[in-house]
Amino acid sequence: MSSRVAKAGWALVWAALVLAGCGGLPALGDDPIAPSLAGLSTQEFPLDSEPGRYRLEITDGKITGLEGRVTRLAAGPIRFNVVNRVEGARTDVEGLDLSQHAIALWLRGRGAAVHLLPHHSIGPVNSGVQEDWLVELPPGDYVLSVTMGGVSEAVLLVR
Repeated sequence: MSSRVAKAGWALVWAALVLAGCGGLPALGDDPIAPSLAGLSTQEFPLDSEPGRYRLEITDGKITGLEGRVTRLAAGPIRFNVVNRVEGARTDVEGLDLSQHAIALWLRGRGAAVHLLPHHSIGPVNSGVQEDWLVELPPGDYVLSVTMGGVSEAVLLVR
């Protein structure tokens, strides 16, 4: 039994050395990966004109109406209507290169939940185009990012 105690003691010493070398543990409730959302306003995700579909508008590479806010959304299957608006881009112009301002989106878990929640992506979505994006979201905190054609992020709370 004394060899078990000795092994357990060495394991504790080793763990303490590792933690000391890594700067220790963060304070309880501190999550350096997921900064606090306390300063952000909260809103419901905007619905599209079609029932059960949410409008997700990207204007010149920025997530319109969702940046700098916490947006709530119901868990389950979700259909986003992704609209890529670029000034001057229209789908009816012959010869216009719609892929020039294409965007891609990435939806993933936020903070420590990044590996526990599903990841979804869509793209490229050409400029002047709208496309439906079907995802299944269990409850959790998510980050929605424009990963191509802009730099923009939004926080989604799915409950």
